[in-house]
Amino acid sequence: VLETFYALKVLEEEGFIGLSESYYSPSKIHFLVGPQQLYEIQIAHASLDPVIKLLLRTYGGNLFSEYMKINEFKLAKALETSEAKIIKSLEKLGQMEVVDYEKRKDKPQITFITSRYDAAKLPLNTKRISLRRELTLEKAKSMVAYAHQEVICRTQFIQEYFGEKSDSRCGICDWCVENKKMEDPAWVEKKLKKQIIETLRSNGELSQSGLLESLRISASEFTLELLRKLTDEGVIRQHKNGTLSID
Repeated sequence: VLETFYALKVLEEEGFIGLSESYYSPSKIHFLVGPQQLYEIQIAHASLDPVIKLLLRTYGGNLFSEYMKINEFKLAKALETSEAKIIKSLEKLGQMEVVDYEKRKDKPQITFITSRYDAAKLPLNTKRISLRRELTLEKAKSMVAYAHQEVICRTQFIQEYFGEKSDSRCGICDWCVENKKMEDPAWVEKKLKKQIIETLRSNGELSQSGLLESLRISASEFTLELLRKLTDEGVIRQHKNGTLSID
């Protein structure tokens, strides 16, 4: 479906078709016969008479001279019947060439806006299409980078994308919120404690250097002090060979 959609978009951009992704056109109807012939049809087809009378009563004589927008649901309500039956009657009148009935459209529409071309010989500007594709890929890569980057504030990232530089952070994006937490020692300690426990639980016994390497952190005074604290509290156990494990 996606490949088809983008192929249609290329044809639209190249000027071969008009593509309306969100389209709505109400139903329209126009009488193809005169009043006298219509009266004869009403007599010959009694089952269609109520629908014809309702159309004339609702939309008037303009139905004979122009296309009028109609609402099948409202017609059905007026006749105390189902919308499906109204549509069936209108389709029947259309088959009899009494009316020209154009049903409502609510799906994407394609309009050919050039003369017919041999599909194998479409005069496509392949260079322009290729450049447009590269530009689209670059935009997609930038969106992925925006979602995965953990270096700067999201707003700063967007500003840099558009060629602007700013040192001010928005303070509300996920990066800013996370970095605010990192400024809180209690939050940092809680997070690191959880990581230490999970790492030792998954790996069994680890040396201090092995643990820090698994956590990808340095042997800072803060980290070593936390390890001592967890050992004193009995949360982790330090063996005679210096390895650590969950007690």
